[in-house]
Amino acid sequence: MSSDDPDESGASPEIPEAPSHSGPDPEQIGPEIPTAPGSDTDPEDLGPPIPEAPELDPSDADTEVVGLFWKLVIVFNVALLGVSLGPMIGFFRGNWDLGLQVFAVGAIAFAYGLVRYYQFVNDRDDGDDDESATE
Repeated sequence: MSSDDPDESGASPEIPEAPSHSGPDPEQIGPEIPTAPGSDTDPEDLGPPIPEAPELDPSDADTEVVGLFWKLVIVFNVALLGVSLGPMIGFFRGNWDLGLQVFAVGAIAFAYGLVRYYQFVNDRDDGDDDESATE
């Protein structure tokens, strides 16, 4: 026997009340929001404190390092442009002489940038060893 069938006594099942004209009661719309144990704490208090970055003064930077950085940014941008644009000129325009020249400029710029970068790194490492040996 299903629950929708009237009882043997002839009584019909209970009919729920119709909602009022002002709308349903918000507490009756859905289940209550569950809370986890310990959820009454502030989320900012959870976990370790978040460190803050120190204030940096641009005048503290080594001028040699800053100058070489921007020089290498330009050199590697030229290298990327030449290495990528050269083959496209050769393939799409059919001008293989110009395409190879542009590619060669990009490859030479890339090689120059790598040499200058590794020279700087090696010179800087050698300078650190000399300072630690004198102390």
